Amino acid sequence: MGAKGSASALQDQLRLGLSGFRVWYHARVLVQLVFFSLLAAPPVRAATIAASEISTRTAAADLSVDEASPGMIFAAGAPIRLDFRLTPLTGIAAEARLGLTLENARGRALAAYDWSRPRYAPGRTLDFKLRPVLRPGVYRADAQAEIGGRSAAELRFGFVVAPKSLRAKPDPPADFAAFWRRTERELAKVPLNPELEKTPAVSDARAECFHASYSSWGGTRVHAWYCRPKAPGRYPAVLISPWYGQGQIPPPIDWADQGVAALWYQGRGYGVDQSSYPVDNGYYSLLGIASPRTYVYRAMVCHGLRGLEFLRERPEVDAARLGVAGASQGGGLSLILAGLDPGVGAVAANFPFLSDIRDSLRSAARSPYMDIAGYLRGRPAAKAAALKTLSYFDVLNFAGRVRVPVFVETGLMDRTCPADGIIAMFNALASREKSLRAFPAADHVHEDAPRWSAMQSFLVKRL
Repeated sequence: MGAKGSASALQDQLRLGLSGFRVWYHARVLVQLVFFSLLAAPPVRAATIAASEISTRTAAADLSVDEASPGMIFAAGAPIRLDFRLTPLTGIAAEARLGLTLENARGRALAAYDWSRPRYAPGRTLDFKLRPVLRPGVYRADAQAEIGGRSAAELRFGFVVAPKSLRAKPDPPADFAAFWRRTERELAKVPLNPELEKTPAVSDARAECFHASYSSWGGTRVHAWYCRPKAPGRYPAVLISPWYGQGQIPPPIDWADQGVAALWYQGRGYGVDQSSYPVDNGYYSLLGIASPRTYVYRAMVCHGLRGLEFLRERPEVDAARLGVAGASQGGGLSLILAGLDPGVGAVAANFPFLSDIRDSLRSAARSPYMDIAGYLRGRPAAKAAALKTLSYFDVLNFAGRVRVPVFVETGLMDRTCPADGIIAMFNALASREKSLRAFPAADHVHEDAPRWSAMQSFLVKRL
């Protein structure tokens, strides 16, 4: 589906809907555009993570909790260790209070706790300890500190109890394998027609970058950045899949600087450096959802498969050392590609979308899952067909096919791609070498730099 084709499909989808759906759709588009405009903005009062604590600081107080285990992941059956420290900074002796609310992965409040210290001296640290025993699951904590009756600091973080107990059974449709074989056969009929155009202004002393393009599903021309080391030789390569709604694609020159060729493609058939993008580049999770044959993710998976083919044809790429990486939608696509292409040697997936979709639809509070959930509620007659379509693109149903080394990251405060679905998918992966890293205080857009750095480090070592 090319740019014109996808825009036409979006118009068709709108024409098919009821007037109420049209109003809902346009409201969601506005929310979506606002959300993605905020991705680059720094979080306000975001918690930070040191080696051994999660903390926040305001003018009124320091508030922290010990990271009692790496990633706040706890074993089953044992008390959960939550040790808080509150240091008033107001300069006035006053009552200090700490309130704590615990909720489950779906936002349901489970318990509330309250501690207070009368007329506590400023600058002196107060300790508050809690040892609840909880069932396996993902939990979120909201700690609120007050000094002298006024709000002083807030600390939000998540933790996991017995992550290996969080499981979901893959349930692929009967023709799952046949569907993907047909898709790959149809894709093979389209000539790749790869093209490269040098971009000297983007290159540096160690790496050179190119505008790249190739043909994919339905004849769509996919555009990408391709960067490779300048020194002659054969190098490992990584395909980077885009996150949901990503418009401009940054040149992956940092990969080439580390001796890895990298291709980062634009998922909707647009250019990598356009000054603006149409609405259908930022909102498309419902396009073609009535059937797996027409669903938008069929084309996007094919764009990724074609990207791997592009890399294999490059003379400087060692085709036996291919990896895939991505964040959010890109993480989900990377895992799907590893399940379809036996030539993929390692996967790094950051907060992957499309993981245990049915459960994530119940836990997520933001787009794109929220858009899909709204569609299912508003069109009960279409629900069964839409859920069946999604099952062809659920990473959980590819998990048994993924046998290469895998590194997965999840944010325990993520309401866009919830951690419970990601952990259940991770447990289903057939890989003998797999690792999960949890970020206790991270929502979907927090701590982006360390997450990407960890993915890059994993793949550079494995390829």
